[in-house]
Amino acid sequence: MKEEAYNEMDQLIHEVLEEGPEFSLSTDFAGRVSRKVGDRMLRKRLLSEYAWKVGVIVVPLLILTGIFFYFDPKTIHQMFSNAANEYLPYILLIVLVGLIVFADQVILRFFLLRKK
Repeated sequence: MKEEAYNEMDQLIHEVLEEGPEFSLSTDFAGRVSRKVGDRMLRKRLLSEYAWKVGVIVVPLLILTGIFFYFDPKTIHQMFSNAANEYLPYILLIVLVGLIVFADQVILRFFLLRKK
């Protein structure tokens, strides 16, 4: 029984070694795969760094807003009711700055570090 298995295995190995491959990989296959893996890891790292930076800024502001709301809820309701009229330019400015920082910290760094 073991000899039959060995004979079948020897026959299979002999066939594999004699025949040519059914497909072949390109010469730069390993380079492309490693570049894609490196790009994916770089993207994840840059996005996580950006998320930490935004979190460090946003979480304390949310905590302060929550404390302020706890002590004086009427003022917060007035701020939110007038937010569209009075605070719209500030909100748009904050969104614009957030997009610029995202482009600088994530997109630009990704393409610059990718070239290296």
